[in-house]
Amino acid sequence: MYRLLSLAVVLSLSSEANAQLQAKPHTPTPTPLIREAFMPKGEVLLSYPMEATLNGKPIWLWKYHHRKVNDLVVANARGEKLTDEEIRKALAKPTMVLVSADGQPIDKYYLTVFKPETLVIIDKTPKRETPNRKPVELKTKDIDSTKRETPMENKGG
Repeated sequence: MYRLLSLAVVLSLSSEANAQLQAKPHTPTPTPLIREAFMPKGEVLLSYPMEATLNGKPIWLWKYHHRKVNDLVVANARGEKLTDEEIRKALAKPTMVLVSADGQPIDKYYLTVFKPETLVIIDKTPKRETPNRKPVELKTKDIDSTKRETPMENKGG
């Protein structure tokens, strides 16, 4: 009798625990991008990598997209949208953010692995087709340290 009763309790507890687990959504797994973002003035700057070569060696060169706050949906990983003031405060210094690669909201199921205060950015600007670009060739400049320029002395007049 006790075995049957304990089995019934275990089954009821496990079914409650299973009911609390989130089911994986039927949508495709998102490909979020981890980027740096900050807002030095009125626009949000979102970093993006660009292939480059330096002295014949491939490197990544980081550039920035300029976006207006109105063109972005900014929320935290809990799904709470931020106000303009909260966005300015959060991006006052360079911050790592999660950017939706396809411009669609990221399902809460996938956001559970991030800290609740992680910023999630959805860019609403239309996507442009970008042609296949060749890597940028960067060149170094040799500087002769013996011929360095020094600031001119302030001559009173």
